[in-house]
Amino acid sequence: MEAEQKTHLTEDVLGEFGFRIKWTYQTHWTDFKAYRIIGRTLDGIPQFQKEGASTAPTFFTDEKGAEVYAEGYIKWDGCNEIDWGRNHLCGAYHLKEHIKLIRYLHDRAMELMGSNEDPWEEE
Repeated sequence: MEAEQKTHLTEDVLGEFGFRIKWTYQTHWTDFKAYRIIGRTLDGIPQFQKEGASTAPTFFTDEKGAEVYAEGYIKWDGCNEIDWGRNHLCGAYHLKEHIKLIRYLHDRAMELMGSNEDPWEEE
């Protein structure tokens, strides 16, 4: 039996200073890493917090050396494991953005896997 090929996708979501999400997915499983966009260059290139920086913010344009905001997986049945790290949320605005990200990750994972599940519907 041949293994299903994984698909890769990178997208910037939830506004100009939202998040960059790097997806790897199949029909039954999605892996992701999310990076908070903390700024943009004059050319519009997203900037991230540099991993391990001792001052904040430390603007960095390559997500390969950037602080990971969240990473984990979401499966076809909605089961998931997400490491949120130790993110610093400044008040209600960042908390709302965090909640939007949670919903986006789940909904987009289901979409990428081809699921029609809507877990947000009231029963």
